[in-house]
Amino acid sequence: MKIDPDELKVVYAKRNMSAKLRATEWALGLWEKYGALNSGDTVVDLGCGERYAAAMSLDPTIHYIGFDVNQESIETCTQVYPQYRWLYADLKNDMYNPDGKIEPRTFQFPIDDHTADLVICASLFTHLETLEVAQHYLTEIQRIIKPGGHL
Repeated sequence: MKIDPDELKVVYAKRNMSAKLRATEWALGLWEKYGALNSGDTVVDLGCGERYAAAMSLDPTIHYIGFDVNQESIETCTQVYPQYRWLYADLKNDMYNPDGKIEPRTFQFPIDDHTADLVICASLFTHLETLEVAQHYLTEIQRIIKPGGHL
């Protein structure tokens, strides 16, 4: 997938995300280098926020699934990018969601097996509280990623 850098700048400026542009350009370049993102791919973004949805919106063939424990973020993204699938989980996390109802060590991502061509975890593992949760998430990623997919 080739994204026009000027279009990307415009989209990020419109969404007041110019500060995130350089990191996004870096990620897009890395994905291009390794063939990790192609038109028509399904992308699962764990701990999504809005950053990569804005970039993906420049290729209408991308199937994007954003997943986050921040309900406000998911609600905002649902309004801004209704063409994508947005998933919220009320996972317990002492820092980000202390009143969460779902135990993260046993949580199954609400995503079918072998769905993703690319799984993005831009800032996910730094927010997980234990090695056990991180290991469980890696097992879940292995379940949802297609053979030959990229992480």
